[in-house]
Amino acid sequence: DQRRVIATLFAFGDGGLSHDLRDPVLQEALAVIFGGGVRGAYTRGLARYQNFLLDFTATYLALCQHLDVPRDPARLPAPLRDVAPTPTPAAA
Repeated sequence: DQRRVIATLFAFGDGGLSHDLRDPVLQEALAVIFGGGVRGAYTRGLARYQNFLLDFTATYLALCQHLDVPRDPARLPAPLRDVAPTPTPAAA
């Protein structure tokens, strides 16, 4: 029962985070920060922002697995689902 409660809380958090990540103002602001200024926002910043999302999502899914509350990457809301690593099938 505790795992279901935690999974539900994670799902609520996923929804809130994905809502924020879809905000173009936040994405642009982070691109400016990651790019070291306005000039670097589109040359370096957006790539670093994408790497940030990739790293965050992979780490998040690994921690969920470690906590024995695995998440299905295909069921994550966008944009997390769009950058989630594809699970590898278990060896038979």
